Amino acid sequence: MAHRVVVVVVASCLTALGCETVAVDEAPPTYATVKPFLDHKCGNCHRPDGIGPMSLLTYDDVALFGDQVGAVVEDGSMPPWLAVDGCNTYANDLRLSDDEKALLRRWLDDGAPQGDPVSPSTDESALASSSNVRPDLVLEAATEGYAPRTNDEYRCYAVAIPTPANGEELFITGYDVLPGAPHNVHHVNVFMNPPDPRPDAIDWVGLDDDDPLPGYDCDRGERVITSFLVGSWAPGVTGLLYPEGTGQLVEPGSVMVMEVHYAVGDSVPDLSSLVLQTAPSVERRGVGVAFWKFDDWENDGMVIPAGANSVTHSVDVDPGIMLAAIAPWMTERKLEISVAALHMHQLGKSGEISVLSPVGDTCMVRVENWDFRWQFGYEMQDPAQFFVGEDKLHLSCTWDNSDANQPFVDGIQQPSVERNWGVRTRDEMCIAFLFMAPAPE
Repeated sequence: MAHRVVVVVVASCLTALGCETVAVDEAPPTYATVKPFLDHKCGNCHRPDGIGPMSLLTYDDVALFGDQVGAVVEDGSMPPWLAVDGCNTYANDLRLSDDEKALLRRWLDDGAPQGDPVSPSTDESALASSSNVRPDLVLEAATEGYAPRTNDEYRCYAVAIPTPANGEELFITGYDVLPGAPHNVHHVNVFMNPPDPRPDAIDWVGLDDDDPLPGYDCDRGERVITSFLVGSWAPGVTGLLYPEGTGQLVEPGSVMVMEVHYAVGDSVPDLSSLVLQTAPSVERRGVGVAFWKFDDWENDGMVIPAGANSVTHSVDVDPGIMLAAIAPWMTERKLEISVAALHMHQLGKSGEISVLSPVGDTCMVRVENWDFRWQFGYEMQDPAQFFVGEDKLHLSCTWDNSDANQPFVDGIQQPSVERNWGVRTRDEMCIAFLFMAPAPE
């Protein structure tokens, strides 16, 4: 199928995502006072065509639902946040600070005064993207939207990345995924596939072109050992800027594959797109990786017995072996991980991603109350450092497969059955997604 590549160069931020925590001011708060952190921490989901049940991007929106907003903010159920305290601290923590909660409560208690109208630059028309990722390159999945035909469907879209005309190198320094049908897109994984000279190499664009519909069926998932993970999107996830001075190299001839998981068959077409921030050079070349207990778990080695209410599988990985296969150019011994994300399905209960070191372990992400609906990438305030050849990466997942924890289908709770690894929602997974780069000197 045909694809369209849109190149855009802008100099300004798209949203208030970079705003600092708002301190409580003695002046009576107005809508303009609370809007920056509401846009930042609520607007990604609560926007027109977002997954939230209502938009919260205008004064009228927030004033209408003010009591509900105040209640869910106060009890901590919104904005959703799964990582527990005491493991790490995160630059993209969506939870409102105590000062922000107090300010919102003062504003609501005062009757939610509008005050002076907010400037057009801060209203919903400025929030085309969910983050402050600069849209240097926008890759559209297809020129026509795709309406999923079945429930729990995987569809992939392959787009060749244009080579800079000036001969410069191209590095990805940030990304954002804009789902075209956010009510039905469960998650998106984005993989970059460099040119592969082997005669049996996969022709990614050819797979797309050979299918008469937009994209192509990728029921078994879409990655090979040479694929680089650019990033992932799931409800609640905002775009991501890689750490200052880092980026992923786009080798000439590379193909981007967007793996989209649709929840249900739907007549509403999806036309998702990928926003890339780029640079001609970076100080440190990074890489996105995903790891699990590869051959063992994928070959029926991740058994979750029927009726069991607590089953744990874990793996410790030598990062040197993994990097030798996917990033042989990364020869530095001292590396750092700045972003970590955990992935499970409906029966997930808890999980952890850590660095195991002889001098002391580092917890990167720990989730104790897994929720399939909210899958975040956690940007650590202080990246976790590790030494290749000495340290290991640890991943563990725990599931509840009891009768009481089964999903409902057409209003009927399903019986517990043995589960194992698989791409379907009713299968299970345990995956760690990481972005790593050489540690700065």
